[in-house]
Amino acid sequence: MSFMNHDAAHAAHPSITTSARPRPVDPFRNRLIGDRFRVLGRLAVTDMSRVYQGRDEHTGKRVAIKVLFVRDRRPEVLAKYRARFFREAETLLRLTHPNVVQMLEHGILDNEVPYLVMEFLEGNTLRTILKHTTPTPGATLAIVEYVTRALGTAHELGIVHRDIKPSNLFVSGGLDDTAPIHVRLIDFGIAKDLEDSSDLTGHNTIIGTPWYMAPEQTLGDPIDGPTDIYAIGCLLYRLFMGRTPFGDRRGTGVMMAHVTQPVPSFMSIRPHHGLPPVIEWMVRRCLEKNPDNRFANMTELRRALQVCKRALENPAFHPRLELKDGRVRSASRRRPTAEEVPFDTLSFPYRKPLRKREPASTWTILLRSVGTGFLMGGVVVGLAWMWLSV
Repeated sequence: MSFMNHDAAHAAHPSITTSARPRPVDPFRNRLIGDRFRVLGRLAVTDMSRVYQGRDEHTGKRVAIKVLFVRDRRPEVLAKYRARFFREAETLLRLTHPNVVQMLEHGILDNEVPYLVMEFLEGNTLRTILKHTTPTPGATLAIVEYVTRALGTAHELGIVHRDIKPSNLFVSGGLDDTAPIHVRLIDFGIAKDLEDSSDLTGHNTIIGTPWYMAPEQTLGDPIDGPTDIYAIGCLLYRLFMGRTPFGDRRGTGVMMAHVTQPVPSFMSIRPHHGLPPVIEWMVRRCLEKNPDNRFANMTELRRALQVCKRALENPAFHPRLELKDGRVRSASRRRPTAEEVPFDTLSFPYRKPLRKREPASTWTILLRSVGTGFLMGGVVVGLAWMWLSV
């Protein structure tokens, strides 16, 4: 991982105080977990966990160790986060895919703290990468294709991630089309098992990241695979336009915009984006308010991604697609409507322009005259011969 660990970060930027205060000792640092994994340095802190870099004492390989750590010590809060932590472990046990982070071991420490040991990933989260660079359109399509493959397998198992966003995508490789890209989907802490009737969030509880939440998430309605497809649409919009569809709003405003407001066009955000029209078509189908109007599944979305990739590589390729019951198909050819005809060529009723005829040359006119004369002369001679024969 390309993270500076937590201890190293504090050493590089010591706080300036009038009196030196001893820093609290991390209770997990240098600890041996599961009689095998040694905790080294801290990598990240989230609302419900701490993530450490560790070493497998049996193989010498690096690992990532995730430990439940909640500041709110109320019993009901701890119980909720423990349940989510165990749900993530169960999900990762079921979900084995090359684009999903793999779990190596899980268990409970002697102080009743649950932990997960996962493979150590090289690279960085997409959120961290976006602070320093912007992926090319080709790299964007490649990143999202990996995500659709991971989620396709998850959905087949009845698992909805419901928190697709840059911080939950771990990327290695170049984002400028110079090096192969590989993506791993991480953090299934709030994933939903559609086959499990239990609810770890409470009835009608809104859970997710507002800028990537589907309307049904905001409204507390039932969720399914299309919920993740909507989040992918927000992710695509962020990568192509530099912001999420309603990234100019905050708090409940952004959530209600997902429910009630139309998605801003690419042209209104970046007038000179230069992207093929089929890309915006794909993004808008992901961001349909009604889940039934989105792609039926990740396979259909991946088909659209392939068409977009071809259009990006070949500017002369102008595909026209449509969704029929969530399936991607070529749009039928039809006469363009008045709204689709350029204003400077618009006439009513609409007619196809006639080919402009080139003026005939002098030789062409002379040859036509001679030919017409011979033809007329032949007709006169024929009529005279018939008259004399009578």
